[in-house]
Amino acid sequence: MPSKQFQDAVRPLRLTIAEEIMVAEESDRLVAETLAVNELFIACDRKMPKSDWKYLKTKENVQVYRAKKEALASLERECSESGYRKRSSTVSTDSTSSGYSDEGGRRTESTSYRSTDSSSSDDSPKMKKVYSCDNSVIGMSKPPGAPLVVATGIITGTVEDAAFGAVAHTDRLWRQRNAHLQSEFEDTMTLAQIRVPTPQDPFTSLVVRWATKNIGPLSRTRDCVSIEATGIALDSRGERFAYSVKHSIDWIARLPSLKHLDVVRAKSSMCYITRQYDASSVEIFCRGFADSACTSDLMCTDVFPNMVLSYVHVVDCSYVRKLEWLMYMKRLKRAPSIRSRSDPSHCAVCSSTFCKLSTLMKPWAPCQACDKVICPKCAVVKNLPMDVGNTSVKLTPATFCLHCMVEAKEAPACSVAATMMQV
Repeated sequence: MPSKQFQDAVRPLRLTIAEEIMVAEESDRLVAETLAVNELFIACDRKMPKSDWKYLKTKENVQVYRAKKEALASLERECSESGYRKRSSTVSTDSTSSGYSDEGGRRTESTSYRSTDSSSSDDSPKMKKVYSCDNSVIGMSKPPGAPLVVATGIITGTVEDAAFGAVAHTDRLWRQRNAHLQSEFEDTMTLAQIRVPTPQDPFTSLVVRWATKNIGPLSRTRDCVSIEATGIALDSRGERFAYSVKHSIDWIARLPSLKHLDVVRAKSSMCYITRQYDASSVEIFCRGFADSACTSDLMCTDVFPNMVLSYVHVVDCSYVRKLEWLMYMKRLKRAPSIRSRSDPSHCAVCSSTFCKLSTLMKPWAPCQACDKVICPKCAVVKNLPMDVGNTSVKLTPATFCLHCMVEAKEAPACSVAATMMQV
């Protein structure tokens, strides 16, 4: 539910079957196109040509680049004059489902995306195919002159954790994820749900969402109406990847602007592809744009790159959700009448002895999951989301022991997500 300011202006939508199909097809096409560009990026040794791309910033080993205006203008002019189409970036989506097995052996249905190379000639530099001047989803959505942004890097985690941390098909989950990712959106409403997670497929979601963002004290509030999609799928080689989509749409006529409330309708697109890089880390690739027509270069050089980089916390968001699950499960097993707290004179992890003098600076505390007393050296503090009314979430610090942290981190995200749906 949005705040009181927008409650009368924003209402849920009842999409027609045709509109639901259009939303699903646009989301699937965007994932397939981004996957094709990601495969091209990998084939080009994961290098961004300095002649075409400007480095913007880095956060936790993930770098953001912006297409240079000269290169973009040149290519757009070339496309306009010659009707150029990138023949070798043809992308097709296989609408049939193909199964995969997770770590627990559970069978889950997943869409298969394929990118095809239909031309052996290379009539433009390879990495220029990340520019969308053709009839792709981004090409048809991106305002002329708005630069593309690409982010890429490696973070700790698994594909399943990235998918679990990204799921936000309800307002409550969205606010909790938003607080943890620090993406600084404000109001939101789930306008329509098209696909929702199930115990058999706990990561797949597709919704239409309205949200607002304040980009600065001297700028008017921005709002956007976007397709948001998450899930795990297979690429052309049968390898699993997680995807997360946030893509503005403007073709639903029943979504009027909020100019009368001094709100500017923004337009942006982000599609993340997350692949397993090695046993303990994943590779992130994102391509998107933001309409900078009303914000000079602020949106493209600062606000939007920060929005893109907020995704680096997605795996940690999964860990927090698994900690919440572990807290629930251990408290459920623990009878209220039984005091399970360990001997307060010794740390339950390292067995160090309690000393009053040492606790003056760093007090001992019980683990919020197992309730055992631990010393500061064996304690890990994580920020857990706590609902504040119906419109906001605040992060509250909670202490956990190392044993519970490892147990939560190693728990299969698929099983945890399925279990949380049933409680």
